[in-house]
Amino acid sequence: MSTEKAHCIINKKIIFMSVIAVVIVAAIWLYTRFARQRLKEQAYYAVQQNVEAIANEIEASVGFAKSSIRLTSQSASQSVTGEVIEDVNSILDPLLDSTPFNFIEYILVDGWNTMNDGGVPFDASDRE
Repeated sequence: MSTEKAHCIINKKIIFMSVIAVVIVAAIWLYTRFARQRLKEQAYYAVQQNVEAIANEIEASVGFAKSSIRLTSQSASQSVTGEVIEDVNSILDPLLDSTPFNFIEYILVDGWNTMNDGGVPFDASDRE
């Protein structure tokens, strides 16, 4: 009887240990699943926040550039007093401080584009 009793106790211990092992494995699996889901949500949120920040920065830069171009164009137009401008740089160079760019591009009377840095005129008619 003692061997039977010993086997019964061993079987109960094995069953108990098995149940404990299954509970531990299930708990680890659930924790891993929820942790993974939470990590995915946090990563998505971080990417979304970064994209929004970059979009706001780009929008601000483009908005500044657009208003700068408009202001520079109006200022240059108001500075022109006659039909022929002898020294374009005398008008454009002071306007460079109000623009985020390091040059101002303009169109000559013959339709060719040039820049205030004295570069060679070029045809930009195929450009948007």
